[in-house]
Amino acid sequence: GLAYLVGTVGEAIQRGGGIVSVKTYGALGDGVQDDAPAFRDAVTALTAVGGGLLYVPAGLYRLATHDSSYEISKDQWATFNLTSNIELVGEKNAKLWLDGATLCLVAPFAAPVYNRFDTVGIRRGATNCAVRNLEFTTNGWVLDYNFRSCLAVSDHGDYTVMEDLVCTGMPGRNVIMVGQVYQPVPLTWASFTTKPRGTRISRCKFNEGGKNIAGNTLSDDCSFIYVHGYDIRIDSCTFKNSTTAIHNCGGIELHSSTSYITNCH
Repeated sequence: GLAYLVGTVGEAIQRGGGIVSVKTYGALGDGVQDDAPAFRDAVTALTAVGGGLLYVPAGLYRLATHDSSYEISKDQWATFNLTSNIELVGEKNAKLWLDGATLCLVAPFAAPVYNRFDTVGIRRGATNCAVRNLEFTTNGWVLDYNFRSCLAVSDHGDYTVMEDLVCTGMPGRNVIMVGQVYQPVPLTWASFTTKPRGTRISRCKFNEGGKNIAGNTLSDDCSFIYVHGYDIRIDSCTFKNSTTAIHNCGGIELHSSTSYITNCH
């Protein structure tokens, strides 16, 4: 935990940003309080100084509200969104719990809409963000409709780094999404089509993803990592499901040029 943090502090200082703990902004990590507002406040503070390191001490952080000020992609919202030069770094045993059972009861997620919701979003146009050394879960909650997703990270910026993440039981079509495309693209959707450049995903573990309420892996177009961008690197990631897909489920879905996948299984 501390050693991992020390290894990233130098880079944050070089960027001229601050170093803050999410607990400074009111997060408890007790699995009861909604800590999403504290993450949003911490991001706001770091954004004001040009970025920096947002430290997440050990604990279970329940995230039960979304950032209503920013639609990260069409029909897609996150509990908080990183801006340029912010690194989100967890101590050992720091876990983010996307409380889908609560989120799905309120607009813009409630029936009949069934939109996607994400744990961590990276804003369109952001650069040099990182998400490191964190666990992601929905704490056993599963979807009742197979086209809705509960993502760990939705990346719409450039040169993002994701390292040493453990994603367990994240239901829906994808767990990590890099970019998004809509074809054909209505005029109202054009601004949501993103093709990030330079994303790196390394040493991440994906366990028991893509489940629907019946316990089946989704039957249509499901993948742990979805990529739509340029110069993407994915290495040393593992994917594990105890159930067999009904139709189509993969580890990585790649819609990308000049990109590379190595040592994944």
